[in-house]
Amino acid sequence: MLAELNRNQQDFNVFVEHMPFGTDISGVSLSNVPQEALGLLQQKATLYLFNKDLKFDPADLQNLAVITHPDGARTYVAQSISTYSKGRRYSNPEDLSKEELTHLADVSADDNLMGWGHIRKPLVHKTLPTNQPFVGFTYTDQDGSVNYRNRGFGTRRLLTMNALSAMYYGMPLYSSGLISREEESVWKHLVDRRIASSFRHVNDVGWLSTRYVFRG
Repeated sequence: MLAELNRNQQDFNVFVEHMPFGTDISGVSLSNVPQEALGLLQQKATLYLFNKDLKFDPADLQNLAVITHPDGARTYVAQSISTYSKGRRYSNPEDLSKEELTHLADVSADDNLMGWGHIRKPLVHKTLPTNQPFVGFTYTDQDGSVNYRNRGFGTRRLLTMNALSAMYYGMPLYSSGLISREEESVWKHLVDRRIASSFRHVNDVGWLSTRYVFRG
């Protein structure tokens, strides 16, 4: 069951409190999401439905919203449920893991796809804590007609993800235990700005790593 976004001003105020840069958020219908962004959201939701015995319908995207940034860029948001087993095929119901995924697609003011990402919120999982929404993936495009890297958009995406985590779950956003050098540089920048903190973490296979979390 997805965390319900009631789409009232109180919900959106929580987002704005964590993203107070003239950013606006509102609900949006499927028909008002640009085709490229909608296709990306649907594709990502399908990819993370690891149990292929459970079919994904594009209409299963829930809690659609659009975030408008001061520069005219927009982030389209949708949620889906991922249900999977360790072997990625259904076997025993007790072996199933379930996560809520929040997908983001960033579109520039002139309608170019800028990047994307998703938040993972474990609901039922044997090793991942259910009280730590974390970054499953974040990517800023550099392969299209415009290179959007090194322009602050990766930082803005993490800030947006944290504001969404606060709005949906009332919890700060965490990094995962395994991140790219590019993502880690963004997190370190947020630590330097005292927006995030770092901590040492031992994962479920015994590896020690550095993780990050937004400050409350």
